[in-house]
Amino acid sequence: MPRTLLIVDDNEINRQILCNILSSDYTVLEAKNGQEAVDLLEENQQLVSAVLLDIIMPVMDGYQVLDNMQQNPVLSKIPVIVTTSSTALETEKKALNLGATDFVAKPFDADIIKHRLGNLIKLRETSALVNALEQDKLTSLLSRQAFFVKVAEIISQHEPGYFIIASFDVDNFKLINDQYGTNKGDQVLQMLADIFSEGFTPVGGICCRVMADNFAVMYPRSFVDDERLYEIRQKASLLDGSIPPITFSIGRYVVDDLSLSVDSMYDRASLAQISGKGRYDLNINMYDDSMRIYLLREQAIISEMKTALEDNQFEVWLQPQYNHSSGALIGAEALVR
Repeated sequence: MPRTLLIVDDNEINRQILCNILSSDYTVLEAKNGQEAVDLLEENQQLVSAVLLDIIMPVMDGYQVLDNMQQNPVLSKIPVIVTTSSTALETEKKALNLGATDFVAKPFDADIIKHRLGNLIKLRETSALVNALEQDKLTSLLSRQAFFVKVAEIISQHEPGYFIIASFDVDNFKLINDQYGTNKGDQVLQMLADIFSEGFTPVGGICCRVMADNFAVMYPRSFVDDERLYEIRQKASLLDGSIPPITFSIGRYVVDDLSLSVDSMYDRASLAQISGKGRYDLNINMYDDSMRIYLLREQAIISEMKTALEDNQFEVWLQPQYNHSSGALIGAEALVR
């Protein structure tokens, strides 16, 4: 399916020349003034791949079109090539400040227009693909992989112990989905993402949604005792008041070993979070090596289970149970050792 272009020019001859050059490669929309252009863009904002825009026009000029496009998050990402016969530097500066991407001079050179359009559209689509891969679709936070890459870049520029990586897990999130529906559950995750982003970004932190209801945040260690951190947790708990306050299990890892991969750093924060889960006297847990040692010991036991069973290393012991009134033996509890 051919990509769609919008040609905006009050001169019909100019529009016809551009259509003749481009219509074999693109679906072309036409507007004879800025107001028509804005209306067409609003109607086709998901379809238009680029705009060829004249500046001097009746009703609404090209500068106003650029200004309108910048007010719309979708339209602001569409590349705009200004078509101009003016050589005035101020014209180009003003158009660039308002979001123009490139310029082509009148009279038109077909090869130049085709090459510049093709390059700009390819650049935009590549950028959109990169952004899609880097962003979590639901919350617009960083994806897990993009978060790990950016964390690695940032921590390499600071001394050990400067940052903390924290794992935030919503307690009993499944109940929110069960009681209020998955749409409400998604809204809760989006509100949490906004709160985390607005709270941590100003202090040099970055956030991501790792999966489901689990978030990861990296921020300077000096922020731990800041009152603003408490305020972030309070906002995240209360949200907009449409559901009862939620609670979190939080694990923290001080980034003191820069030889570790970011995956391993996050795993340690996650291990601290899991170790404190269900303990309502301790909803924030700091990682220490004893957690990892305990986990490794537990995994070693589990991995040896099969061999132990095959070698008959387990013995069944019966612990008798008595009727306390009569003293009669009434059964036994089986224990495996």
